[in-house]
Amino acid sequence: MRIKSSKLVLAALALIIVSSPLAQAQKSKKKSTTATKAKFKMLESFSQRVMPGRREQQPQTNYYFILVWQSKDTPTTFFWKSENAWMSCSMAYVHKTNIKNSSRFIPDANYITQNITDHVIKKGDTLQIMPVKGGKFPIPKEVDPNANNVLYYKTMQSNWLSYPVKQISAKPDLVMP
Repeated sequence: MRIKSSKLVLAALALIIVSSPLAQAQKSKKKSTTATKAKFKMLESFSQRVMPGRREQQPQTNYYFILVWQSKDTPTTFFWKSENAWMSCSMAYVHKTNIKNSSRFIPDANYITQNITDHVIKKGDTLQIMPVKGGKFPIPKEVDPNANNVLYYKTMQSNWLSYPVKQISAKPDLVMP
């Protein structure tokens, strides 16, 4: 009887030793950002420096990303990771127009913006994504803190997805009165 119980203890000990590395391997799986095919088509990405009308204020550079959403999944949030900042982004519908030099337009871009009030973004919608300065949003663990010029986004059914922005054109400075 003593031999059977010691065999049982040894078998249990062997099972624990074999299953321990498997359990640790499963725990170490880390969710990461996915660099798969983007759920949108980037039409244009540009920056524009705004020169304030008052001398005591500093110039400010704004970034704009114009894209066409190509997924049935609704985007919930966008973040911009530049060389020195992690910024949340505002989203707005944009419509191409032939009218220039209006205050409702993104300067020198021929787009008119429309607020997203119902937060329903459908496949085929054209969006303006604009990083907003301010706020304290921690960088998620899944995001590479060393990445630069990357647009991160989430949908209702996804983890963080990434889109590296390879080229950002510079529009002429906007001088405020």
